[in-house]
Amino acid sequence: FPFLLQKRSGDDVKVIDTIRLKADGSYSFKVDANKPDFYELDVYKWDQITFWANKENLKINFRGEDTAKIVVKNPPYVFIEGGDENNLINEVNFIYYRNYQNTIDISQLQAKAFIERKDTLMAKELGDFMWKQLDDMAERIRLLVKMNSTKPQVLYALNFLNPEKNKELIATTLDKLVKLYPGFTA
Repeated sequence: FPFLLQKRSGDDVKVIDTIRLKADGSYSFKVDANKPDFYELDVYKWDQITFWANKENLKINFRGEDTAKIVVKNPPYVFIEGGDENNLINEVNFIYYRNYQNTIDISQLQAKAFIERKDTLMAKELGDFMWKQLDDMAERIRLLVKMNSTKPQVLYALNFLNPEKNKELIATTLDKLVKLYPGFTA
């Protein structure tokens, strides 16, 4: 499978380029960054990373092809090196990654409590705690949105917020971006 460089617009995904690995396992590609924007790198239909392309060189390392006989999708945290403009994306991805890992741990404890111990109260309390994890992640993302509301990369963070629960924050942020970047369309 090749790597795919993609451009996403809502639910539509357009493949911009197909990238093949070199013999040493590395890869490279160029993006026309005259107009900085978001792009997505899809690796083997297994890992995806969104990045902000501008005129800076970026380095993105992936874990590679999974060769396990039983495959459980547990996406890794992928750090984008180079360019301060990807720092917000790195922060959002790390918050999401840590929340996902904690949710897996809580789910395993919940299953153990319910199945092995028949402890329905503990299983319910762990379920409640899992919802608190999700609320905590949303609070962290909201803080990042507030701290970065003048950067176009904040659009990436907005995707992680519930639009109903965060209607005002999203609208305020989009209004601010439209004023700062007149060519921007929300």
